[in-house]
Amino acid sequence: QSDPIFHYGFKECPMGKVIEEVHTGKSDLGIIFLSDITELFLSRLFHTKNLIFHEMKRLRPHVFMNLDHPLAQKKEISFDELKKYPFVIFSKKEESSFNFSEEAVLNHSIEYNQIIYVNDRATAYNILAHTTAISTGSGVLPDGYCDPRILAIPIAPPVCDMCIGWISRKGDSLSDKAKEFVQILEEQIKKY
Repeated sequence: QSDPIFHYGFKECPMGKVIEEVHTGKSDLGIIFLSDITELFLSRLFHTKNLIFHEMKRLRPHVFMNLDHPLAQKKEISFDELKKYPFVIFSKKEESSFNFSEEAVLNHSIEYNQIIYVNDRATAYNILAHTTAISTGSGVLPDGYCDPRILAIPIAPPVCDMCIGWISRKGDSLSDKAKEFVQILEEQIKKY
């Protein structure tokens, strides 16, 4: 018996590109985060692009940093404590708006004097692992996926939850393999 033939792709892209990939049918589904700042805008965009957002879980935003960071021993971190550290942001050449930002969990009023723009997760993890720079996100750090020198600490209230989910085109059915992928993803997300 010969090996099965298949063609799968896993892409990491800015959120606007993820939405466009699914909208145009280049991807069957896309995984994205919504925040209180982005949710209304993105809900309208999904409607316009004939997409459905499937919520998996709401998560409290976290700060990512290295294990030796001066804040690494804290149970929670306030927004004010973050200001003095360099902030790593995924650069979005075509999307300068907070409407597409994973980092939008941070309050617009926070002014960072030191911002490091990156365009891939490996570079972000490397910077976080070797400097006092911080970033924000869901707090999801699956074993074997993330750099073990990085940890996630919850942001202190008041802060709105992030929502992780996946998008698909209205009326389209997922393949059995795509459904299996979503099931595995949902099982992993439930652990957090």
